[in-house]
Amino acid sequence: MSLRRSLRRRAKARLGLDSVEDALFGAVTFIQRGDSSLRLNVHFHCLVLDGVYVRDDEGELRFHSLGAPTSEEVTEVARWTHERLGRVLERHGRSLDELGCEDAPELLAQEQPALASCYGASVADRQLLGDAPGQRTRKLVHRVREVAKPNEALAEVDHLPRCADVTTAQACSVTHR
Repeated sequence: MSLRRSLRRRAKARLGLDSVEDALFGAVTFIQRGDSSLRLNVHFHCLVLDGVYVRDDEGELRFHSLGAPTSEEVTEVARWTHERLGRVLERHGRSLDELGCEDAPELLAQEQPALASCYGASVADRQLLGDAPGQRTRKLVHRVREVAKPNEALAEVDHLPRCADVTTAQACSVTHR
């Protein structure tokens, strides 16, 4: 929602649209539940168009590139997402504050000791169960051969921050490809 909101607002401002509703947005999100060691690590991968589609006078859809977002726009999307997540948790009787609770590890160990042990082993990068308990976890590695050099468009945005930390409202400099 927040990303769509940002792109549509940018499109309205840059393209002089009458309404944000005129800008059609496209994205696909994949939920990845584990890391290379098959440990629980739920995170999202998003493939997002770098622009919007707008209908022309004949009713045909035309794509309009919006370019890379500014650091401020990335921070704004992170802030909107953080606020929305807080409201969703609140509706379900939870809060973002309790997620950072200092008592959480001890409470989890008391209430669900097996799960707490699994979490601890995961964080320590150790196998808890199976043939080699205590050993480092094996990683699934897939080597990818570079088949093309980055094009000029990618080179232009490589220096821009691509993520934001909502706890400090600062953009960070991690770029994912």
